Amino acid sequence: MIAQVHDDPEQPPAPEADADATYAQLGQELAEYVWYYLSVRLDQWRDRAHRAAILGVAGILALSMVVAALMVATALLLIGAAVLLGEALGGRLWLGCVGVGAGVLLATVTLGGGVVWRMRAAWRAQLRKKYEHRREQQREQFGRDISEPA
Repeated sequence: MIAQVHDDPEQPPAPEADADATYAQLGQELAEYVWYYLSVRLDQWRDRAHRAAILGVAGILALSMVVAALMVATALLLIGAAVLLGEALGGRLWLGCVGVGAGVLLATVTLGGGVVWRMRAAWRAQLRKKYEHRREQQREQFGRDISEPA
């Protein structure tokens, strides 16, 4: 629509010009509401991320405190065992410390090696199962598998 120019200030503007101004104002209002909504949603996401970061840091601190307490308790237990063993060996505290240290080292290596061995065995069993299943599919599809000569 073409707006008409009015030379007479006392004459009201044409209805088309009034409608255009109203639509423009409604468009601006709608745009403001859309931006307001998007701003609120963005701030909600930021709040969630902020809360998650705070909880993550608090969790890491709590875990660190628990690990530190367990380490101190373990150290005190091992020191007590070393002193007890040293007293049992005729007051030779150094021998108790060596015995407990060697025992802890042996237990750690044995348990660690066992865990690694079990993990590798489970991995090999999983691979074996995967390829057995694939050979079965080959037999079903082609009547033979890769292990048989062509």
